[in-house]
Amino acid sequence: MKEQFDLITIGGATEDLFLTIDNYQIIDNPRDILAQKLLAIEYGAKTLAKKSFLGYGGGASNVAVAVARHGLKSTIITAIGDDQRGNNILKNLKSHGVGSHYVQVIAEQQSAVSVVLIGQDGEHSVICYRGANDLMTIDPNTIAEINSPWLYISSLSGQNWHKNLVNIFSSNKLIAWNPGQTQLMAGIAKLKKFLSKTAILIINHDEALQLVSTDTSLKPQQIKTYNQNIELLIKKIASYGSHLVIITKDKEGAWSYDGGELMHQPAYLTKNVVDTTGVGDAFSGTFIANFIITNNVRQSLRAAAQQSAIILKARGAQSWPPVKNIKYARITRGRNNRKRS
Repeated sequence: MKEQFDLITIGGATEDLFLTIDNYQIIDNPRDILAQKLLAIEYGAKTLAKKSFLGYGGGASNVAVAVARHGLKSTIITAIGDDQRGNNILKNLKSHGVGSHYVQVIAEQQSAVSVVLIGQDGEHSVICYRGANDLMTIDPNTIAEINSPWLYISSLSGQNWHKNLVNIFSSNKLIAWNPGQTQLMAGIAKLKKFLSKTAILIINHDEALQLVSTDTSLKPQQIKTYNQNIELLIKKIASYGSHLVIITKDKEGAWSYDGGELMHQPAYLTKNVVDTTGVGDAFSGTFIANFIITNNVRQSLRAAAQQSAIILKARGAQSWPPVKNIKYARITRGRNNRKRS
């Protein structure tokens, strides 16, 4: 009998180099709603880092680890190079109890790596090299044969990303999706057929704006309105067909909408933020794990918001310290929405 998993994650796995810096400037860029703040360091100069450390990341890797931390069985479909970095990534996955049978090793390719710049407030900016991840291929027969009811798709890159999505969505599995930049840049016209088959769509506020900005039926003033009103934004995203849409927005918390009920989960209070890296993946992985266990959106939102606050106090995307001094927030329903029994 084939090994049974609770979730398959599909996407990137990386080795990360973290550098903490304080010699930089933040530039406001209000004319571009998709890049409202810019990080600036002196061009052609040497910028000194205060601290450095190595870790592991990638959306699929982070979520697989998060799900495993909740006691569920997860496995990952990703691609690594035939190099030491790839061996390190593989060892890290195994150390967290994540299945690695479906990891693709691409000969004569380098494994993915990211340089993560962490500012004084813990916010991060990432320079990514996708490497072997760009060459990952998804066989629809493999997807169908893996014994798991759920798939989670993170960012896909490379020339095969669209074909890979077609093959993934041809399965009869439940799909949770966090589209990456390559997918968002392709636009709603190319993504709508996939969104209509998505059980859970999880995106942040900037990603949601980027998605609606590609909708050619919308006028610029409508895009500005969505930027100012997240309830209108999430309902517009839901109109593209996903069963449940979740939008996160940093300190303002998260919203969910299933076409009938709108819920808002405020963020948990966190002081002395160390590093924001991997917060979105911690949210996604925790939400998915709790939803698989409970089938309860409210409870899963609360748990995801809690875990997001916890990981803000740790370095790296896969560091999960024990829960301490977390102030719990209440979930509130959006107005003018029906109450479920």
